[in-house]
Amino acid sequence: MAFVGLSTEATVEVDRINVGLALVNWCVLLLLLCGLLLAKTLPATQLTSGLGGEDCTTTTAACQKASSK
Repeated sequence: MAFVGLSTEATVEVDRINVGLALVNWCVLLLLLCGLLLAKTLPATQLTSGLGGEDCTTTTAACQKASSK
């Protein structure tokens, strides 16, 4: 029995711009998720490391300048 109006041809046409924007959206969300996981797993001193977080037990020029101030 044949159904009237049904065909086997695909009638949905995908716009390439929308597919590209969807891929960019997923990439941004994935990067944000990775950044969130990185921020949760690393200690705060490793994320904001600088001269203030540096260990001055070694005698480096930067530590000696920071200690002398």
